[in-house]
Amino acid sequence: YVLIEITPRIINKAMELAKNHTLRGFDAVQLASALQANLDRTSIGGAPLTFISADNQLNTAATAEGLT
Repeated sequence: YVLIEITPRIINKAMELAKNHTLRGFDAVQLASALQANLDRTSIGGAPLTFISADNQLNTAATAEGLT
């Protein structure tokens, strides 16, 4: 596990995601954090993250945002 600090950048991204994908607040924060973690990994040559959730709406939003 890697802890992701909730920064103003992640909060702003979460607000955008909540609006664009009609997500609940914590779902949007989870997705924004996953997107940042994915960017951090891929920018140093790491493998992209696989996003897993039991929430179909959240999975749909994650796919739309480019996560597997």
